[in-house]
Amino acid sequence: AGCPFPPPKFPQRVPIPSPAPLAMADQTKVALTNDDLAACSHAWVGRSYTATSASESAAIYDEWAKVYDSTMEPDKYQAPLGLVRHLNKAQLLAGRETTAVLDVGCGTGLLGKAVVELLTGAGEVTLDGMDNSQGMLEQAAKKGFYGRLFQGTLGEALDCETGVYDAAVSSGVFTPGHAPASGLVEVARMVKVGGIICYTLKLDLYEASDYPALHKKLVDEGVWEDAGHSEPYAALPGDQGSKDCMLCAFTWRVKSNPAKPAA
Repeated sequence: AGCPFPPPKFPQRVPIPSPAPLAMADQTKVALTNDDLAACSHAWVGRSYTATSASESAAIYDEWAKVYDSTMEPDKYQAPLGLVRHLNKAQLLAGRETTAVLDVGCGTGLLGKAVVELLTGAGEVTLDGMDNSQGMLEQAAKKGFYGRLFQGTLGEALDCETGVYDAAVSSGVFTPGHAPASGLVEVARMVKVGGIICYTLKLDLYEASDYPALHKKLVDEGVWEDAGHSEPYAALPGDQGSKDCMLCAFTWRVKSNPAKPAA
């Protein structure tokens, strides 16, 4: 499937296509998306997209953590930078004196670094991080710009109180083999009412996945509203195997917090 969003002329919002019922999603296309990424020229990225479960993904990332930063140079991997540029361009966090941010699936801290160094208009930024990989969290701790770092698996209950953060950001996390769409419910619980959730999603995955149904469900339940999604952009520009890995930074404003899952 091609990009479901024709690239708009900024500042027009990228429209969300009408979601098909979840049961009718073509899961073959999801598998093919993973195959495309597994074939990309970046060896570690390709390997990470062969994961079929959270535990398998964590094991790969634990191993990758030792060399992650040296393999994901900003000039080649644009997902974190594109997300922060979108937040700045749309002024989604502007005008605040302080902004508490959660980096969801923080890895070694590439997105966190972009937030700390490049986010504008958000006042004094404090940054926490969570990840499924203990090895990644250990590397993130060395960066020195995270406050709390905690381990958790998206799609399960997370060790965090309700309505803690002004924003949650996530880059390269919500995708098959990494994190399910259902993990966004806990993210919405952790963000304050009025706060922003912004995460990247690979565009040719969108229509064949459960994301459209989940997005609509949370809108219908009054959990969040469209805050203006980004224009499509390339996470791996020039990589023919992954077809540039075109992303959209989906962006929502929290209207109410879901209930905390039972222990």
